[in-house]
Amino acid sequence: MSTFTSSWLAQWFTPRGRVRRRVFCFFVLGYIIVSMLIQMLGGLLIRLNPLGAMLLVIILQLPLIGAWICVQMRRYHDFGISGWLPGSFILLQFLWGLLAAPAFGMTAFFMHPKVQLAATIFSALNLIVLFFVPALTPGFKGSNRYGADPKVAVE
Repeated sequence: MSTFTSSWLAQWFTPRGRVRRRVFCFFVLGYIIVSMLIQMLGGLLIRLNPLGAMLLVIILQLPLIGAWICVQMRRYHDFGISGWLPGSFILLQFLWGLLAAPAFGMTAFFMHPKVQLAATIFSALNLIVLFFVPALTPGFKGSNRYGADPKVAVE
């Protein structure tokens, strides 16, 4: 594997170190675009083979989710907070989505107005914790326990 490929993979798929706000925001933009393209591909293929389309979408989304978790952790490291905080929110969101799936037969429970209100509050909290806090909070100047200042390393 070339040095460029290995350094590129290490940049997105490692939870160690720190990442700047600008890199985080561009990653989020790219994540949204690529995720939408994958979903559109699944939507086009679902009429041909529903199970195959679903499996393809899952297989293509897994690396994106892994990179999302790693970048989230590194962004929180930049301002001195453990990566477990965003990781736990991502895990809770995933588990909530599994439970809310109609396949589990709990659809009536999730249609209850109080549960929908709780889901809306939980989604808003996820948006704040997983996007607004990392996008708006400046990182520590200088080194911290998670590594060197990424802003100094670039300049």
